[in-house]
Amino acid sequence: MADYPTSSLPVGLIVSHSALVNEKAGANNAAGQILARSAVLGGIAQDIDSTPPVVANFAPAAASSINAAAAVAFDVTDNIGEHLVQVVTAIHSDGTAEVVWDGAFRGRFAAGSTRTPIANGFHFTMLRSGGWPAAGLTIRVFAIDLDANHVTAIASYTVTNPTNTGDVTPPTVTDFDPAPGVELDSDSAVSFTISDASGAYAGIFVSVAFATGDVETAFQGSSFRGRYGGSARIAVPGGWRFTLRRSGGWQARPTLLIDVVDAKGNVV
Repeated sequence: MADYPTSSLPVGLIVSHSALVNEKAGANNAAGQILARSAVLGGIAQDIDSTPPVVANFAPAAASSINAAAAVAFDVTDNIGEHLVQVVTAIHSDGTAEVVWDGAFRGRFAAGSTRTPIANGFHFTMLRSGGWPAAGLTIRVFAIDLDANHVTAIASYTVTNPTNTGDVTPPTVTDFDPAPGVELDSDSAVSFTISDASGAYAGIFVSVAFATGDVETAFQGSSFRGRYGGSARIAVPGGWRFTLRRSGGWQARPTLLIDVVDAKGNVV
């Protein structure tokens, strides 16, 4: 995943979580969050939850050998279950990594994966279109609840028949205009180029995160979404030149989050 400018989605979600706590509590600083939340609960002193979420029931069990076409399932629960945020990443032994879930299933996981509500949480079933690409697979699950209790769980597998035995070169995202880090006028366009040696893509997903914690989908599949309907995508050798325009102008400090999967499952 390429960032514009540098950022990471899990951090953005934590910021969004903090904003949610502040909004509910009316607090203006981290130290005041607990006191203010007690006030929201009627002004009566109450215990603040200190129990982190739980990631459990991996199936197949961690350390198993799996087929490239196999699904991987697990549960994420919390003792309270309110505003439980999850970020799931698949890390492959060829050096690539993919965001599986960060509020929606992404890329090759969008078609066959499911997230089902269970008591105080969710049951995930991850199925990757085209199969697991490399001999080693690690699933990383991060979960955080309303009181900022969080957990990171890891499950690793051996893939017996990985699908990517040829091209292992990931796509590239280059030629940003304006350059990352510069001041951006609210009505400016932002352009960049996505390219791959094969010129064939399994999925392109572009979202925009703001300092407020909001995240908007700009492009998915083959079309621009929402406020980005006035944007353009032009074919160039090996890929596409994107020009993003946001109806109503940019909010403060936009960050582009770009996920690209080529036809062999290589990811940037």
